[in-house]
Order: sequence, then structure tokens, then C-alpha cells
Amino acid sequence: MRRLPGNRASVRSLVRANHGGLLTSALGTLTVRGGSALLVFVSTVILARQLGASGYGTYAWAFAWASVLQIITSFGFDILAIREFATYKERDKWPAAVHGLFRTAPKVVLLGSTVVTLLVLSASMILVEPTQRATFIIAVAFVPLLALTAVRQGAVQGLGSVVAARLPDDLVRPLVFNIFLLIGWSVLSLRHSPPVAMALQGVAASVAFIFGLLVLRRALPPRGGLPHVQSQTRAWLRLAIPLGLLNGIAILLAQVDLILLGFLSNSTQVGLYSTSTRVASFVGIAEFAVNAAYLPVVARLFAANRMDRLKTGAPMVTLGAVLLSAVLALPLIIFAPQVLRLFGSSFESGVFVLRVLCVAFVISAVAGQNGALLTMTKHPRPMIVGSGVALATNVGLNLIFIPLQAARGAAIAWLLSVIVWNGFLSLQVRRVHGFTATPLALLPMLRQRIRNARRPGSDV
Repeated sequence: MRRLPGNRASVRSLVRANHGGLLTSALGTLTVRGGSALLVFVSTVILARQLGASGYGTYAWAFAWASVLQIITSFGFDILAIREFATYKERDKWPAAVHGLFRTAPKVVLLGSTVVTLLVLSASMILVEPTQRATFIIAVAFVPLLALTAVRQGAVQGLGSVVAARLPDDLVRPLVFNIFLLIGWSVLSLRHSPPVAMALQGVAASVAFIFGLLVLRRALPPRGGLPHVQSQTRAWLRLAIPLGLLNGIAILLAQVDLILLGFLSNSTQVGLYSTSTRVASFVGIAEFAVNAAYLPVVARLFAANRMDRLKTGAPMVTLGAVLLSAVLALPLIIFAPQVLRLFGSSFESGVFVLRVLCVAFVISAVAGQNGALLTMTKHPRPMIVGSGVALATNVGLNLIFIPLQAARGAAIAWLLSVIVWNGFLSLQVRRVHGFTATPLALLPMLRQRIRNARRPGSDV
């Protein structure tokens, strides 16, 4: 009988040819991210107990700024590397292009990130409060290194080594940071202060960067025998700028609530919110792992003109991420008071915030692959518009709710923004590709299978 898109044949095809290694990459990334989340949890407990809610809030606020500047000053080359390297590999013309792109990207990123860093440091002398200034300056000083790290990570991921791409920053960096915290505060008796903690974080990032360069060197194809290195700097800049804008909006969307809390409330509320965010990020591990493994797959299938595979595969991949996210969220929601008590008594008032953020992560996973279907298929404009709408919504809601409810208000604003963001992106993917990546897209296939199963003589 005629096979339908949702039948057993197409299910099996998800783990064959073009999807080869997807499950392995996703599980590997999930393991790495799980280990990273555990290490970050340990460091957060140490920082929260030693610095208190206010001191940890100062540290988290400065770290949020560094995260925003890192993504902005990557100028989209990290995402471009994932997409283009995977495409080159699919079309079998990648060695020269890979070396050409990777020779251009670090130069542009290093120059741009250095200029931005100097401008921000100059502005901080006027705009940042004296009690936060030292921590802020140390965090921003490492931005060029962090931006180069993002490009290196994208390159290795695009070359197909998804797990190896995550190792330096997900395991090496937090592990080294924890070791430095223990040595610095227990053995060397360094001052227990936000600036010292941020300096140790910067040194850990430097160690991870060196380790990452070794990983990249192993992942890059050999240059031997190539007549020349392809140079398409202007073309790559044109491709990278929209992705850089998209990345900047995305990271602002992820960090603007924390930044606004620092301006509209106080360091204690920032500490409460940041701690709850770190704990709730356990729920986001599933979506992140699936996305990291699926991004190169989407690029390769698009290059091979296999949108039929994406129509069936993306909703199934999303369904797996949603189920796993829900499993991770449930115990955190139930035992939120006990979990937050680990950070100290001053953090127990963050129970509501933690529960709301866990729910937001699960909702985010429902439409988690929509972004990949837009960016990896060279449709960044709808993604930019959707992210911009979500950012504007988030800022507006934060300006309303933070003065009223502080950290609780920021959590509510984030939950509502996630709903708006994912709903808009689902509509955009349907408009561009004619289908969505949400699990709801599987319902018509399921209904068709049920109808076929009821027909006389059906072998489904």
C-alpha cells in the first residue's frame, strides 16, 4: 500500500542517512549539558552562600552584560559557521571554503569586539554604580575572548563534532571555575567578593579557550593540496550581519530581564532571579541538546532539498524535547523550596520565580525547532522580526511588572514573552515552509494512520 509521511518507513528514516548521528549527538550533548548544569549548580551554591543574595546579584548582573556583549560582538559568525560549514560538507566542496571563512571570522570578531569593549568600559565609568563597577569592568574585559570562543564553537559544531564543540565551555570552563573558587577562597584565602569571583571566572574562560583551540585544530580539514584559500569576506559579512542581529536580539531577550532588574530593583532581587534561572536551566537542557544536534542536520537537509524529511522529522524531534523537558521540570516545581534552600535562607523567597521559569522552559520546548527551520534554511528575516516582537514585549512587560513585583514580575514577564515569541515563530515557519515544528503537526499524520489502520486489508 502507499506509504504516508508519518508511517514506519519515514520514522526509521530519521535515524538513517541524512539524520545519521542525530540521536548520538543529541544524547552526547544532553550528557555534556547535564554535567555542565551540575557544575554550574555547584558554583552557584558556592557563590550564593559566600556572597549572599546582594553580592551574588552584583556578580550575576555583570555576567549578564558580558553574555550580551559576547553574542553581539560575535557578529553572527558563530551561527554562520554552523550553517555554512554543514552546507559545504553536504556539497563536498568544503575544505577551502572552511579555511577561508575561519581565517576571516576571527579577525572581524576580534577587531569589532575590542572596539565595543573599549566603548562599554568607558561608558561604565559614568553609568555603572561604584559598588558594581569593578565586577562589571572585569566581566566586560573578557568579552573579546568570549566572542572568539563563540565563533570557535560554531565552527566545530558546523563541522559535525557537536559534542566536542560543547566540551570546552560546558565542562572544562565550569570545572576549572569550581576548582579555582575552592583554591582561591579556601587555600589562598582570597577575598570573598564579586570582583574576585568574576576574575576567577575570566581565568577559567581563558583555560577553556585554549582547550577549545585544540579541539578546533583536530576538527578542521587539512589544507594540504589546496591550491588556494577561498576568500569571500564581503559575501560572508552580508550573510553574517542578519545572523548577528538575530543573535543579539536573542541574547538580549534572554538577559534583559536580569539587566532591567538591576536598574529597576536591587542586587538582592537580581540574585534571587539569577539563582532561580540557573536552577530552571536544568529544564532547558533537553531543548538545547536537541537544537545543538539538529541545527547541522537542518542545514544539510535543506542543502540537499529534502524538506520532506524536515516536515516529518522536526515535529518528532520537538516532541522528544518537550517530553524530556516536562520530566525535568516536574521535580523542580514540586521541590522548589527545598532546592532553593541549598543556596541559603535569603534565597527561599524565589520559589514562585523558579516554578514560573520551569513552566516557561517547557513551553519554549514546544516550538523549539522553529528557529532552526528559519535560520538554517536561510530565512533569518522572519526570525529577526519574531525575536524583535518578543524582545519588545518582554521589555514592556518588565517595565510594568518589575516595579510592582520585582523578581516575581520579571518571571511573569518572561513567561508571557515566551508564549508570544513561540506563537509568532510557529506562524512564520508555517508561512515560509507550509508546516510547523511543533508536536501538533504530528496530529494529522496520526489521524491518517488511524484511518488507514481501519481500512480492510490494511497492513499499517
